[in-house]
Amino acid sequence: RACAWNTALCFSLCTSVHLAMELQSWLPVLIQICLLPLATPDRVPFPWLPGGCPNRMHDLVAAYCVILALLVLRARDVRVSVVREGEGDAGDAEEVDGEATRWVLNFDWGPILCAFLSTAYLISLMHLKSSLASHIYHISWSFLRPSYAWLFFAYWMKRFDGFFVVQAVVCGVGFSYFAFAAPLAQTTKTSQFPTCAAPERHGGHTHRASFEIAGHWMESICFYLSMILCVLHGLLGRGWFERTGMQQQSQTWRFNFAEIASLIFLSPMLYLVVIHPIHAVSYIVMQGTTASTVAAFGPDPKSSWMVWMVLTWIQGYAAITIVSLCVLRMPSLPRYVIVFESDGKGKAPANVAVQEFNYSGTTPVSASPS
Repeated sequence: RACAWNTALCFSLCTSVHLAMELQSWLPVLIQICLLPLATPDRVPFPWLPGGCPNRMHDLVAAYCVILALLVLRARDVRVSVVREGEGDAGDAEEVDGEATRWVLNFDWGPILCAFLSTAYLISLMHLKSSLASHIYHISWSFLRPSYAWLFFAYWMKRFDGFFVVQAVVCGVGFSYFAFAAPLAQTTKTSQFPTCAAPERHGGHTHRASFEIAGHWMESICFYLSMILCVLHGLLGRGWFERTGMQQQSQTWRFNFAEIASLIFLSPMLYLVVIHPIHAVSYIVMQGTTASTVAAFGPDPKSSWMVWMVLTWIQGYAAITIVSLCVLRMPSLPRYVIVFESDGKGKAPANVAVQEFNYSGTTPVSASPS
């Protein structure tokens, strides 16, 4: 039931975007964003919400989502694509041919948003006894699940030069987990708070069911996969390679940006691929005892948690943020955009002023997003 509700929340966000394009107003999306923390029933829910699952708040959100679905039945078709940004192509909303509407969002803001939300929940996790920290944790997780689900979907729409099967599997696993199975995961800290599956939990509760432990491991794997996809997007998806004909603008650099970005990601990837599995094995062999934590990070539990958090997550999210901001700021690098298009007659949207650049050629060619 919790998984089905999570899927409904993720897809209702899409419905609100659809309606927002029809109304030419962000109001439906803003309402949906405000309702997400109130409708998320786990990960340290607000203590002042009504009890039960579902409760009155869930009924209210469900009614709003049904209204959204009914309103978009007769709305214009919407098409979503990821393309290279053309020269001079900018703006958040634009009318095309008086009927079709196009909204443009820079692709790199997606990884930055997910990195910010992940960092916020990790930092607040250290202070869950504080009401402010617990609220930040819950709000971060409310936004994190749909954000990561659609980030994996966007990575799938942005096709790589090769390894299509790997891309399909990784993106499919990440999207399926965050759009459906994410509520199954519970950590040792969040297991002390009530959920839909276990409303009787309290502050002294530490036991986790086997599916909650497995869900937590899968959650970690999907976070790792999002970091790996960021690197693959830059290298296999040409996101870090300069646009053809603009190399002279950056010849003052000793290395090209792809090499610099790879060096920035070297430490997170090295820890992820080599060191972290060793720590995981020691944790399993020692059966998660205090000795395993001491052997890996040191005797102080709080400091060892901070070291683990920085090595495992923060440095990866910092690398994603730094590289993505550089891509947004450097004009010689190709910017990919997520294009939302709608037309007035229910047909496929007309070509819009977005251009793709051939990887091997020098002439930009107009392209209808696909």
